[in-house]
Amino acid sequence: MKRLIPVLLWWLALAPFGWAQSGPSGTSCNASIVYDASTNGSTRLVVAKATGPIYVCGYTLNSTAAVQVKLVYGTGTTCGTGTTALTPAYQLSPVVADPSPYFRGMVVPPGKDLCINTNAAQPVQATVYYSQLP
Repeated sequence: MKRLIPVLLWWLALAPFGWAQSGPSGTSCNASIVYDASTNGSTRLVVAKATGPIYVCGYTLNSTAAVQVKLVYGTGTTCGTGTTALTPAYQLSPVVADPSPYFRGMVVPPGKDLCINTNAAQPVQATVYYSQLP
């Protein structure tokens, strides 16, 4: 029994990390999209599905220039209709990272596209980790 207690405590300490991998519907975040461009405004990263949300797990944003970058959602190729911020506008200089592979509650509603938005035509590199139900 004394050997079992440390194993049980170890398992309980790590369990929340495993639970965090799943969205409300048991979805694992298992996809990523890369953005590498110098656009000004919003660019669609993930196309919406009408029947399910997009679960965003994490992201890495990088630029060698002074530029503000945020993740938004909306409809259309630039998320121009119903645009809503998922993250604040980060002032990149040079890296903002939240590269977690675990879902922690950032959700794009069904029917909305996931986009990246920049405030200047400066080079930006980004990787967004997500999952989307079929």
